Amino acid sequence: MAQSCVYSPDGKTFAVGGSIPGLRFKRFATDGLDGSIGQIEVYDTTTWEKIHTLNGHTKDVCSVTHSPSGHHIASGSRDGTVRLWDAQTGAPGLIMSGHTNVVTSVACSPSGHHIASASRDNTVRLWDAQTGASGPSLDGHTRTVTSVAYSPSGHQIASGSEDKTLRLWDAQTGAPGLILRGRVLAIFSVAHSPSGHQIVSGCQDNTLWIWDTQTGAPNLVIDSQSYTVSSVAFSP
Repeated sequence: MAQSCVYSPDGKTFAVGGSIPGLRFKRFATDGLDGSIGQIEVYDTTTWEKIHTLNGHTKDVCSVTHSPSGHHIASGSRDGTVRLWDAQTGAPGLIMSGHTNVVTSVACSPSGHHIASASRDNTVRLWDAQTGASGPSLDGHTRTVTSVAYSPSGHQIASGSEDKTLRLWDAQTGAPGLILRGRVLAIFSVAHSPSGHQIVSGCQDNTLWIWDTQTGAPNLVIDSQSYTVSSVAFSP
């Protein structure tokens, strides 16, 4: 099952994460899709040729994202680490250790200076993308944190969890903000709107909720009828 996908800022590569033994994609950057544990493959979308194979994670890669500049790839793995890679050369960079369980989701700040990671250890951790130093640990969720996202301004972080809450945090200090409740089942994915005024969450109960980031009030609930909503995104 594919679990994570993202375009590079220039559109020249595409990253998709999951665990589908024997399945390979050209034109894309793939992590673990050919059955290779902890492997990320980068493909050129123009030539369809593989550019790099990134090895280092010791277990499946669960999440990949590009830095805003497109110069780096960040990845989170079942091995509990977050890793940075040079997107141009494929060279391994920083290894960020601190989580005590699977890293389920990674996000880069709009400035590219920080990384947020979510984990099955019920926390979100912040990292310095230049040094790899660990910043604040965002504690409050009581079950697996499934998704993490920066606001467009970089001032706020949103996290969704199997504890049925969506939480907002100060991206600089890690201080907790609003706790958005209302779900009866797990939240699997979160994303900010381009303005930063709204957040959408995809849920296990087949719904999407759109929330006001200032008040925490739900503005809209969309029922997908039959399927768990595992990934969400706003158009630009």
